[in-house]
Amino acid sequence: MYIGGASIFQLESFINGYVMARSELNMPSTDRENDFFENFHNWLQERLDARTTKSWSSIILFRSFNERDALKRFFPLWEEFRNRGDRSLAEEIEAIAADRGIREERTKNLV
Repeated sequence: MYIGGASIFQLESFINGYVMARSELNMPSTDRENDFFENFHNWLQERLDARTTKSWSSIILFRSFNERDALKRFFPLWEEFRNRGDRSLAEEIEAIAADRGIREERTKNLV
């Protein structure tokens, strides 16, 4: 994959171009592509505690030092998003809480 430079926005343009090309060729979207376009933005907002209508690339950039750093951060986030079904809801909540710096107090069940 060649995107021209280390930029989260160039990656976003590449992905959008890929989708447009598939559409122009009347190729149906895959389940993974549909999942990305339908769910990644909302998942990312939750994951990074970012309430905004900005694009997913802008959300990642906001949490990064620069566009190069944002590009590097995209791939681990994408992998985490793709593997989210492998985690239980409790694990997902703990991961979000840990990222936000929230410490959960654990209490023992009293019988």
